[in-house]
Order: sequence, then structure tokens, then C-alpha cells
Amino acid sequence: MLRRVLAHPIRFTSRLTRFLLMLLRAGLDGSRMRLRGEVSRPERNQWMRKWSRHIASSLDIKINVHGNPPKHGLLVANHLSYLDIIVLGTTTPATFLSKAEVRGWPAIGWLTQFAGTLYVKREKKKDLHALAESFSEVWEEKSLIVMFPEGTSSNGETILPFRSSLLKPACDNQQPVTPAYVRYVCEGGTLIDDVYFWGDMAFAPHLIRMLCLESVSAEIHFGATRYPQDQDRKEITKLLREDILAMKSDHP
Repeated sequence: MLRRVLAHPIRFTSRLTRFLLMLLRAGLDGSRMRLRGEVSRPERNQWMRKWSRHIASSLDIKINVHGNPPKHGLLVANHLSYLDIIVLGTTTPATFLSKAEVRGWPAIGWLTQFAGTLYVKREKKKDLHALAESFSEVWEEKSLIVMFPEGTSSNGETILPFRSSLLKPACDNQQPVTPAYVRYVCEGGTLIDDVYFWGDMAFAPHLIRMLCLESVSAEIHFGATRYPQDQDRKEITKLLREDILAMKSDHP
């Protein structure tokens, strides 16, 4: 890792400086919004989109979008890295679902809280019941929810099984569900070591390696929206995973 930094000191220092500056500016912007009064969910969603674009730019991540992002309901995507949140966040105002641990991360935790992120301890059933109520409240405000039903990020070899319990609120509320497939290309390193964030990887060393890459590009493919009607959560979960697997096959 140190060897890579020493090999690209200007690239690393420039990106790290811009990234930290954007986090600071995002935090200050959020603080100013709070000082003006209560911040609505639509305002938080717009804030998330605005600063996702700035942060992606600070990291020199090129993003190509194929298809139309949804405006409401539920968006489900494969999960490869913490970059997925930034990349998807650039496309449309949305509320994200995240694992509970993120809330405690320095700086990032506060930013995700301000963005209105929903947190869940997926191993606790009572959390999932409470989450269903939170989903309903978000949808009442005409907001889109984005989630990664694999439950964790992977090394990109396949799409992990989806957790159908996370799709139950969409079925119960008859919300439209749109699948999305995210893929990356990089130069100057490898996806599996330097872009995908999976297994027992630590955040700081991974971020350092990624900042040293020559380039990182992301592609987002939005699939056809599905409308749960007579389908139960297990059936709609199966169909959505098949949709994303098909997009992965078409865009390896």
C-alpha cells in the first residue's frame, strides 16, 4: 500500500484532499440547512444527490447511466462497494437503506444520518418490523428507497442470494420495484482488490488503494420496473435477482 502511494504521490494527495474537502463542505451545507429550520425528506434527498455528484467528481469516478432511474417506490441493486451509494446517489434523489454499523463511522456516519438514511440490524427480526413502518413513512412522502438485498457486498463473481424479508414492505404497500445492475472498470489496479469492498477489508487501507488507481469508471443499468400484485415477497425477490443476473450476463 505504501509503495503504491509513493509511486503516485500527486494523484493520491490530490484526490484525498479533494475528497476530504467535499466531505467538509457537505457537512457545512447540511449544518446550514438545519440552522434554517426543519429539513424535509425531499430536501435531504436532493442534498444527497448533490453531494454524491461532488464526491464522485472529487474521486475522479466516471459514471455512465443506461436506462431511466425510478422516481419513487423501491430500487434494488447488486452490492460491490461503499462506492455504490455514491454512484447510485448521483442518479436520482433517494433515501438509502444501510447496515446499522455505518451510523457510527466517523464523518460518514453523520452525513448518512443527515441524508435520512434508514438503518437496520438485519439479523434482528424486530428491526425489520420497525423498518416496515419507516418504509411506509418514506413512501408517504413520495420518496424513493434504495437498498442492496444481498445484505452485504461481494467480490463480483456472482449475485448473492437476496433477503426476501427486505422486499416484504414493498409487497405489502404495493410499491413499484426497479432492479439495477452496477459494474465497475478500473485501470492501474484490480477490481477485486482496489474497488470492490468485501470480506474483512478495512475501510482506510482500501480507500488509499482506490485513490491511487489510474482511473475508475462505473456503469449503472436500470431494468424494467416490476409491480407486485399477486406475488408474494419470495416470488418478487426471485424475479428481481433474475433481472439483475440477466443484466450482469449482458454486461460482464
